[in-house]
Amino acid sequence: MPTTAAGLRKRFERCDPTRIAIEAGGQSGWVNDLLIGLGHDVIVANPRKLRMIFQNDSKCDRFDAEQLARVARLDPKLLHPIRHRERSARVDLAKVRSRDMLVSTRTSLINHVRGVLKSFGARVGAKSAPSFHGWVESQIPEELRDALRPILSTLTAVGEQIVLLDKELERLAAEVYPETDLLRQVDRVGLHTAVRFVLTVEDPARIPRRFLAAATSVHTSVSARAGSSPGHAIPSCASPKLATATCDATSFNARSRCSGRSAKTLTCGVGACTLQNVATRQPRRRRSSRSHVSSPS
Repeated sequence: MPTTAAGLRKRFERCDPTRIAIEAGGQSGWVNDLLIGLGHDVIVANPRKLRMIFQNDSKCDRFDAEQLARVARLDPKLLHPIRHRERSARVDLAKVRSRDMLVSTRTSLINHVRGVLKSFGARVGAKSAPSFHGWVESQIPEELRDALRPILSTLTAVGEQIVLLDKELERLAAEVYPETDLLRQVDRVGLHTAVRFVLTVEDPARIPRRFLAAATSVHTSVSARAGSSPGHAIPSCASPKLATATCDATSFNARSRCSGRSAKTLTCGVGACTLQNVATRQPRRRRSSRSHVSSPS
């Protein structure tokens, strides 16, 4: 059976409502949406918890599927089911990741230009990335213009696309995710960090309050709980020494002299606790599905 929308629809649209277990992965999101739309009871298993599968010496797809089916029939909770983000949230998160990729590409291109010029004895001073391509053009020796002209043209195009995505993220923050304003009260947290954090967590109910309480004293991976990389978001923008973090919506005051990993963990707790309280006051729309859901353990 091909792993395509047409192939899955052909196989399952005529079946009676059935319990189906799948492993979380790169394609499990759309597969889960499709099967639920066809009326089936879908369990998305957490592969990190399935030791009997990932540590099996004789792994194969058929055997793994049989193991999933047996556990799903016995007790679905043993699969530690996860809940995927809403499709709209996955689309918005793809925009954030596309911008990250463009910024990374621009940095690599600028470093390439600097390296080539330096190898030919030309020195390039410090300049901001958005204006680098226009400024450096006059600094390029005549013999290197043909080699670097395509890079400069690409930098221009990449910069234009980054500006467009920045405007789109500003629109999303203002119209769709107003809770980002609360997260931006944390020192050095800006628009892109706040939007990424909100989209990564998506539903604050996925992070139990007992975990938030533990996060202020013990370093625990928030990214593993939320299913993406909030560890790449708010912690990377937090001050090296977090003395006080306050959010109006939470009255969450954390006074600490910690630094490094502890400060990052504390800041993650502030952000997630903010989202928890926003959800309490203004509940987000809950998805209507028959999927088995459990809070991350």
